[in-house]
Amino acid sequence: MQHVLGLLKEHALRRSLLPKAATLAWRACLERAATSAPQGSPLSRAAAAVVLLGFFHEYGPTASMEGKYTPIAVKLGRQNTRAGGVQLRKRNTTSDLNLLISSAEVRGDRATMEDAVFISPNNRFAAIFDGHGGAEVAQFLKERLYTCIAEKLDDETGHTIDVIERALRDSFAQVDKEVIYRKEWQYQGSTATAVFLIDDLIWSMNVGDCRAVLCRNGKALALTRDHKPNDPIEKARVERMGGRVDWHGLRDARGNPVPDMGAYRINSNLAVARAFGDRDQRPYVTAEMELKCFRRDPDDKFIVVASDGLWDVFTSAEVVTFVLDVLAGEVGGRESWRSGSHADTSIELFEWKQKYQSDTSMIKASRARRKAQMATYLIQEALYRGTADNVSVAVLWLDGPPPTKPDETPQ
Repeated sequence: MQHVLGLLKEHALRRSLLPKAATLAWRACLERAATSAPQGSPLSRAAAAVVLLGFFHEYGPTASMEGKYTPIAVKLGRQNTRAGGVQLRKRNTTSDLNLLISSAEVRGDRATMEDAVFISPNNRFAAIFDGHGGAEVAQFLKERLYTCIAEKLDDETGHTIDVIERALRDSFAQVDKEVIYRKEWQYQGSTATAVFLIDDLIWSMNVGDCRAVLCRNGKALALTRDHKPNDPIEKARVERMGGRVDWHGLRDARGNPVPDMGAYRINSNLAVARAFGDRDQRPYVTAEMELKCFRRDPDDKFIVVASDGLWDVFTSAEVVTFVLDVLAGEVGGRESWRSGSHADTSIELFEWKQKYQSDTSMIKASRARRKAQMATYLIQEALYRGTADNVSVAVLWLDGPPPTKPDETPQ
């Protein structure tokens, strides 16, 4: 009985989030899926979820939806129950293949490349690692972190929100211990920011100053908080432990720090308050992961996860606007990454749209190609704006076209 009540409660929640017209269309989708199933076989929760996601992709947000949705965050750190649990699949499904991730990375003006990008085989997990003092810790996290999480969530029986939360926190803590154990890395470290899509939930994990931003209804929604030394929470924590946070850089005539002309540092050393490793900086620098969970929304379009090389020259709102403009053909990717020039391709894109405006299939294909190259476009624009750091970007498309590849078993 409790299981049935839980399903009814979740069904009621979904209906309450949709306008009447969308609810009727959603119900029709479910009925079509049910009638197409073999005689006598019930419609599974997974199939219903696929139908629901298909509805969002097919119909998109309607005018009546605008302004109706607000971010729904799942409260963590308390007892959570979920009817039937959250299903984690070992093999890719059709809904997995509907997920497209664009990723790219570039050394930029730095002498070495210390960033790393990881994308899971099923495209449901993406992480950016920004190393300092060397690239070894970032590369280790790229190879180890997701594996550790998968080991703790390795069955197909379903998991409650509490179980997932504990697995994610334990995985981050365990991998940090493995890094600290390596004496040769005592002066090295790395930040880590990851996004994990599980059913209708978006999990964001953050240690450091990489950032994840969600585009919802055309607006930027922060999925993470930058762990900078001058952040009030981080500064108070460091000072409670006897450390100090100082500005290292230019000051104006009144002695105030000049923005973008220096950095706040902990004990005159690191410019980040949380990181894996950095054994010589403990306890002032911690690897405690900040975890957040959000419910998916029909207006969710994409997530951008990137190292601070991007955020040094972009605000979150600017990134969302740039991506939407590129998709609409208003601006194009710059060629500065490959050629060193700063050629603006927006005119070429405009002429292309005029030439093929009546060819719907060509326009759709172009949007798919732009989505696949979006991370590269963002990096090119960051270089054009003068970023001096390594830049790594992953764009998770929540409504993108399915990649043309067969089902595969994650390695």
